[in-house]
Amino acid sequence: WVKLVGDWPRGPTDFRKSVVNYTAEDIAAAVAAVHAEGGRVAMHCTAHESVARAVEGGVDTVEHGAGISEAQLAQMAAKGIAWTPTLVVERMATGMAASTGDPKAAAYARELFAGMRAMVPRARDLGVTMLAGTDVLRGGEICQEIAALQAAGLEPADALATASTVAREFLGLPARDEGAPADLVAFARDPRN
Repeated sequence: WVKLVGDWPRGPTDFRKSVVNYTAEDIAAAVAAVHAEGGRVAMHCTAHESVARAVEGGVDTVEHGAGISEAQLAQMAAKGIAWTPTLVVERMATGMAASTGDPKAAAYARELFAGMRAMVPRARDLGVTMLAGTDVLRGGEICQEIAALQAAGLEPADALATASTVAREFLGLPARDEGAPADLVAFARDPRN
């Protein structure tokens, strides 16, 4: 895996000032080189233009995707590009933006995440592969992202799949077939409910 940081705020905590780091041509060249070695490319995107360049450049996954549009999701579905929204970073991102003392920065961060949450059901309907990301979470806390994806509109089983069966399939790991390697987790209640 290679992760490109497609953009980053030029103010340390103000997402309104994110600057895109690469052209679509540079991304496509990087993707071709990584794919030639058998790897995959993920791209951190917190700006609409960054998502556009990632999709045009043919990355394998868009990480975060703040500012993502329905048209971009449709392109991602057509190209087989997965989306890892990592909705759990909202609390951290809005806190960082609020720490600037600029109420517009925090409001903008909240608006970005509201837009991402609204796109989750659209991504599902368009057939975009969605994956649960952890980013700022510690090991074992992925359940928070699964819950955030469900709260954004995924059915419980679909939200669970972003961290299990869909993720396994996307990574090329064996499905839950007899004799295939598997992890076992026991729950007191059915988590799909």
